Formats: sequence, C-alpha cells, structure tokens
Amino acid sequence: MLPSLILLLVCFFAPIASAAKLAYVVLDGHTGKRFAGKNEEAIIYPASLTKMMTLYLLFESLEKRKVKMNTRFFVSNRASQHPPSKLGLRAGQKICVKDCILAVATKSCNDVTTVVAENLAGSVPGFVRRMNQKARALGLCRTVFQNPTGWHHPAQYTTAKDMGKLIRALWVRFPQYSHFLCRKEFHYQGRKLCATNRLIGRVKGLCMGKTGFTCPAGFSLATLTCRRKTPVVVVVMGAPSGKHRDTQVKTLIERFYYCKKIPA
Repeated sequence: MLPSLILLLVCFFAPIASAAKLAYVVLDGHTGKRFAGKNEEAIIYPASLTKMMTLYLLFESLEKRKVKMNTRFFVSNRASQHPPSKLGLRAGQKICVKDCILAVATKSCNDVTTVVAENLAGSVPGFVRRMNQKARALGLCRTVFQNPTGWHHPAQYTTAKDMGKLIRALWVRFPQYSHFLCRKEFHYQGRKLCATNRLIGRVKGLCMGKTGFTCPAGFSLATLTCRRKTPVVVVVMGAPSGKHRDTQVKTLIERFYYCKKIPA
C-alpha cells in the first residue's frame, strides 16, 4: 500500500511531460553553449535516451576499477523477463561487462540494462537513486529518472537540453568509451545485432549517438559529431517518425558546420 501511495504522490506532483512534442537543441561541443533550439526546455519523456545515464554510471565504475570489461554480471529473473527491446538473456546466466555495453549502446537492450543496474547497485531502485544523484551533479536540472531503461513511466521526464548536456558529459568524461556509441553492429553468441542508430556511417564525423522511442515519447536521437576538431551536440526528441528524426538531426548538424564554415 505504501509504495503505491508514494508512486501516486510522485506522479501527482511531477511536471507534466509533453507527449511526443518536437524539441531539439544544438550545443557547441567544446563549450556547451547553445547554438540553436526549439522547445529545448520543455518537459518530455526520455525513452531510451535514459540509457545514456546507465552507461555513464557503468563507465564511471570502469574508471574507478570497481569492474573490468571481463567482469561477468549475473542475470536475474526480473532482468530476463523485461519487455523488449532485449538480447534474450536467461535467468541464471552471466554476461561480461563489454557485451553489456555493446548491447545497451548499440541495440538498446532492456534486459541487459536491468542487469547492469542490479549488478552495480544491488537493485534497480538503488541504481535509480544513483542516476538521479548523478543527474543533479551534472546539472540536469529538469530530469528525473524512475528506471534505468527508459521504459515509459509518467513521472520519468527530461528535456532536450538536459539530454544534450548528458551526451556531452559522456564525451568529455569518457572519450575512451565513445566508440561504443557509434558501432553499426556487434556480435553476441553467433548472432549479429545491428544498431538502432541509422545515421552511423551516413553522417561524416558522427562520434556518438543514442536512439529512443516509446509511443508517448515519440522518436528521439542524441548525437555528438566532430569535424576538424569542432564538436557539436544535436538532440532531437518527440519526432513523429524515425525518418523525420534522422532527417532533422542531419539537417541541424550540417547547418551548424555551414555556419562555422567547416566543409562537409
């Protein structure tokens, strides 16, 4: 009864997120300064862009040597039963940290994301507390996480601006791991799994990207591109389709470099 009451109160007092309202932001990757934007501070559902924070905390654990790439994480029954997108893990098996990163960053697997949360913090609620603490530390002032996957929750919300700050923080703090967020595919137990980000290999200089989609959130994509040592962050959220989202992101990237007089 008490957990249900707490959830009800959280949902009641939380800001109302926009359902699939188009928002975007363009930030200078070096300074974080705003270059362009639309509805970038509007409250919106993050969908799987949430997983960028999950990856941030995992990279932090690697940096602090709390885990290694070959550390094997245990798969719980809860993690194995998480709805798709998923890798198809079985309860009781183990998966190494490197494969976890690839599955979360490339294929946005919810079961693997839950495995990461449970193994780093002991439980999903414990991990979510860490996510929100880190959000405050990074200055994500209009972001609240309720789960590590981005699975829809009415009281889980963010802004395009905050997601821009987050992907930039990933690039600045963990450049050695940025390549995980621009893989076209990866292999796991004999299977080839293709990336959800269709702009990889199609946009010159694309260094990092994370997709997101739920019906309430619409289609989202956070990216960081670097040409001639000039990085730009572009985040589009709430697009009506994946094609519209991708076109918008590509257009905003090219517009930034055109204004900076950096050739394509």
